[in-house]
Amino acid sequence: MRAEDQDTPGVVISRAWAVWLVTTACFLVINAVLLLAQGRQFFSNYIQAGPQSSTPLTMASVGLAWLSLGAALVVLKKPAFRKRYGFSTICGLAVALLYINLCRERPHWGDLNVYVQAATDLVAGNHFSRVYLYPPLLASLLEPLVRFGPMLVAAVFWVCNMLALIVFYALLVAALGRYGFSQRLSALVTMSFMVVNVPVMRTLFYGQVNLHVTNLMLIALVAYPGVPALSALALALAVHIKVSPIVLALPFIMAKDKKWIAWFVLFLAALAGITLVGHGTEPFRDFVTNITSVYSTTGINFRQNSVDSLVRSTALVLGVPVEKVLPVTLALKGVLLVLLLATVFVCAKRKSFRAEGPGAVVMNTTPALLLLMLIASPLIWEHHPVFVALTFLVIIRKLETPSEWVLYGFAYFLEYVVPTFDFFPWSFGRLLGALLVGLLLYRASGRGGAGPFVVKAERYLDLLDDAGLNHARRQP
Repeated sequence: MRAEDQDTPGVVISRAWAVWLVTTACFLVINAVLLLAQGRQFFSNYIQAGPQSSTPLTMASVGLAWLSLGAALVVLKKPAFRKRYGFSTICGLAVALLYINLCRERPHWGDLNVYVQAATDLVAGNHFSRVYLYPPLLASLLEPLVRFGPMLVAAVFWVCNMLALIVFYALLVAALGRYGFSQRLSALVTMSFMVVNVPVMRTLFYGQVNLHVTNLMLIALVAYPGVPALSALALALAVHIKVSPIVLALPFIMAKDKKWIAWFVLFLAALAGITLVGHGTEPFRDFVTNITSVYSTTGINFRQNSVDSLVRSTALVLGVPVEKVLPVTLALKGVLLVLLLATVFVCAKRKSFRAEGPGAVVMNTTPALLLLMLIASPLIWEHHPVFVALTFLVIIRKLETPSEWVLYGFAYFLEYVVPTFDFFPWSFGRLLGALLVGLLLYRASGRGGAGPFVVKAERYLDLLDDAGLNHARRQP
């Protein structure tokens, strides 16, 4: 048997890499020659604008797709990496190429304009717009870019969101591994989750920051307890971009990890200093003013799936003055948050996901805390369920009965698959989906090990892997 026959995938990947290199070199050389010969007019002569398209966005999409392929080939060339992470890499490349192509078709982003306006207000010394409901850090970071115009900010944001998508995939796979999923099942579950996912699509299509916040929360989980400073920095950044992740500090306090808490407080102060040095306390006062007047700013939207929105929408439909239903909102939300908080402590007590060891409290409580963070918010837009992706995936490992799978499938469908629409009360399905998963999480909190479906799935994937290895060994 020839050596190359023992590693057919390696040979194929090496040759594909050679083709990629040659094609890239030809592209660069030919374009360089034409550019030198014709000057900048070369671009206008040879690039046509497509209908309803942005030419820079189109070119960036093509370039990013090509670079993604090249990056995948580079890492897959290494046998050790390919054996351990090859399946995950291929699944991640499929997800990246899918969303690069989808986002190429959307040349405008609604929420990005809010960030640009906030950064512009900082430059001009103005108050934040009432619709800017974020801490000042994001505007401070965009401030140097906005001086060069909104197009540069949009370009940087688009690239960062595409990269965040890839990081989101990798972190979810890593996090599921921490929760006991095999490498291949983690990759398969995460790819399936991301292929049809309304919150992810809405986040990318509207230029939202949700993927960045979710990635930071996942880093805070995955980096702990190995690198506590990185974990604390990641969560501090998440809090300074969107304040609600502050609830994820609770398990570190429960674990009495003084070192982590000290790092967290230090990073919170340091990040606040970025805005304080240049602009004082005024941006923070604007932030407090804006979030305390969130009802008047956002109005009533049937697609907005918070408890607050449900109560206010019901009042609107029934003809009850919305200003009179605040006690009902507080009572209903209070009950739900107490139940979710009880689930947090039950998961910690029963050691739902990790019996012992460093970081056990954090791992056991994070899925329920993510749900609590979502439900506590006065605004739950259709892109916000990306925050509870980990919760919806880790619960799979605990499901046992057909009834639980049906209930989970219904919740998942409502949360991540149904297109966005506005039709009272049916468009509040995403709120129901989150609550149903909370119920499943409580019900399964006392179970140890994996459910029968996960056990069979991992066994099947192992058999496929063994079959592939045996087939390679039998090659003459």
